[in-house]
Amino acid sequence: MHPVAVVGANGFPGGAYAAVHAALRARGLASRSHDCFLLMLPSIDAGRRDWRAMRDDIICSVEAQLEGEKGGPTGRIHAIGHSFGGAILCCAAARRPDLFGTLVIVDPPMFRRLPRVAAFLASVLGIDARYWHPFVRGAMRRTRAWPSR
Repeated sequence: MHPVAVVGANGFPGGAYAAVHAALRARGLASRSHDCFLLMLPSIDAGRRDWRAMRDDIICSVEAQLEGEKGGPTGRIHAIGHSFGGAILCCAAARRPDLFGTLVIVDPPMFRRLPRVAAFLASVLGIDARYWHPFVRGAMRRTRAWPSR
C-alpha cells in the first residue's frame, strides 16, 4: 500500500478527515493524519509556536510514516494538505523534497509578496495582527461558542 499523509486545517483533528481516509483506503492507499494544530494551543511552549517548528514536526511525522510503510514503491509519500495544513505541507516539501512524491494542496492561506512583507514588518515592530490583518479581524468576529440544544 502506498502511503498518503493528510495534514489538516488549523483546529481540525485527524478524525475530521475520516471520509477522506476511507476513500483513500478503499483505493488501496495507506492514509494517515498528521495534526499540526496542537502546536498553536496556549499550553505549548511559546518557542514552539513557529512555522519552522511545525514544518519540522510534519517532516518527522512523514518520515515515521514512510518507515512504517516501507516507503511504498517510490520511497516517497503522497500528501494532502488542507488550509493551514497545506501551507505547512508546502514548507515541509520545500525543506525535504526527497520525502514527497505528490502534493495536493486544498485552500491554502498563501499570500503575495506585499502582504508577506507587511506581516513580517508588523511582527518585527511588535504590531499585533488583530489590529490590521483582515484575516485575523474576520476570525476574531467569528462565533466562539453556540448555545446547547
